[in-house]
Amino acid sequence: MRPLANKIVLSCCLIAGIGLSVFAVISLLATDFEINRIAMIDSVAPDFEFVKESEYLTTANQASMETYGTLAEMNDRAVMIAEVQIIDQQIENILEAPPLPVTWSVAEVREVYKGDNTTKSIVIGEIGGMVDRATSKTIEKESNGIPINSENVYEYTIQGSPVMKKGNTYIVLLEQGTKENTYAIVGTVQGKLRISDTTNKGVVTIDPEIFAKQMNELFWFQRKFAGKDKADIAAALKNY
Repeated sequence: MRPLANKIVLSCCLIAGIGLSVFAVISLLATDFEINRIAMIDSVAPDFEFVKESEYLTTANQASMETYGTLAEMNDRAVMIAEVQIIDQQIENILEAPPLPVTWSVAEVREVYKGDNTTKSIVIGEIGGMVDRATSKTIEKESNGIPINSENVYEYTIQGSPVMKKGNTYIVLLEQGTKENTYAIVGTVQGKLRISDTTNKGVVTIDPEIFAKQMNELFWFQRKFAGKDKADIAAALKNY
């Protein structure tokens, strides 16, 4: 595990556009997808694939958020359930000191399982995303003004779940965002599942160590559908 240089302590903040209050003492973790981590989940090889979603070190941040324990509850909350592909992204730092990013993803809607089936494109907001320590207002600087560890870039995540990435395909359960014409993930990190472009199956993008501890609680949705064919996942969601 390769911790970043400093721990960042977040006080309570209200996330405009997503409506989530984050209370976090950040534990800085490296996303090294090692075999021994996967072995924590099952002594037998798991029936699904872990995919490293971020190219950077990631932070695993605790958060106060509304979560759901059943598919029926998530379906009731969702105004749209769909297969989407992320085609563009923009990061907005809603706090600068310390930095707290929100990633806004423009998504092409490939198929709607619930909601307006004429929808072609949507904007989804997620707490998290890339942070460049060199541009942070809280980063210590040398006497000549050059930031210390200016090369240090990391990805801020909630509970080890990276934000969706450009070019990838996901099945998402969405609620209305608080910004006009935007959506947010139901359960913040619960209602999204990446679909592999090669196998057409659900894959897990969450840090394996965290997933091992939370797969029957916070990440039950990902555990339920990881390794399943997209057609089977779609059929299960359409039944609601």
